[in-house]
Amino acid sequence: MSCDKGFLPVSAGFDLMDYFNVRDILGSRDDVGQSSYVRLGTMPIVQQTEDVFPQGLPEEYAYVTTFKFRKTSRREDWYLWQVYDKYGIPQVSIRLDGENKAVEYNAAGLTKDAVRAVFKNPEVEDLFDRNWHKIAISVEAKAVSLYLDCKHIATLPLEEREDIDIQGKTVIGKRLYDSVPIDFDLQRMMIYCDAKHAELETCCDLPAGPIATPTPTTAEQKKGPEVNCSCPAGEKVNSAEAKPQPSLLNGFLLSGLSKNLHFPQGEFGEPGVAGPKGGKVT
Repeated sequence: MSCDKGFLPVSAGFDLMDYFNVRDILGSRDDVGQSSYVRLGTMPIVQQTEDVFPQGLPEEYAYVTTFKFRKTSRREDWYLWQVYDKYGIPQVSIRLDGENKAVEYNAAGLTKDAVRAVFKNPEVEDLFDRNWHKIAISVEAKAVSLYLDCKHIATLPLEEREDIDIQGKTVIGKRLYDSVPIDFDLQRMMIYCDAKHAELETCCDLPAGPIATPTPTTAEQKKGPEVNCSCPAGEKVNSAEAKPQPSLLNGFLLSGLSKNLHFPQGEFGEPGVAGPKGGKVT
């Protein structure tokens, strides 16, 4: 299935918040020290699947979202995102099980009704608080991986999946057993054509949560060094590669820009060849 048709040309993926017009309908909120977000839960967020995914989903993709539970939603069992057909049969979903503190990926199976992968461990439990978090899920042909706050949690095997049926609906944030809208804050929700995008995500866009956490969570304790979000690190090169190339240097000199350049003094050269003896001046 082609990734070129039905996807946004610049970001090579679907911006679900744009497709659902949630910013226009519900309005954005801004707090000091964090990016704008939308508070959901007052009304169902539903669209016709063919309007959102006109060519369906690619075989491999990455799902990325930045969100925050509210007081009640962190204990709920609900779908962060779900696609179902015109008969109500689920096609694909991301489920957040607040009771068991688990993240579950579900999809229609090729040889069985459904295939699923359940992520449940102490690091996943840290997700179910009231701070901002980023979930990135890499869906590949035979495996699905979960990244939480830019840290790889686990990769689980995945059986063969069926293409989604676009003759149905796509929904954001609904309770599992009665489809009631869930109360939560959403900053971003994307689906990218490249499954590898999940592992390339940074957490520079994570807003500061309003609730302080006195004791570091399990994920924070195992977290690596902070990333400098202002400028990504470049690749190391040896000293020979770092020297200016003659053609580039000559290009600067010939362009008339040399008067603005300052170079270190070079080494003294070898003595020149003696010139011919001059004639007697009369």
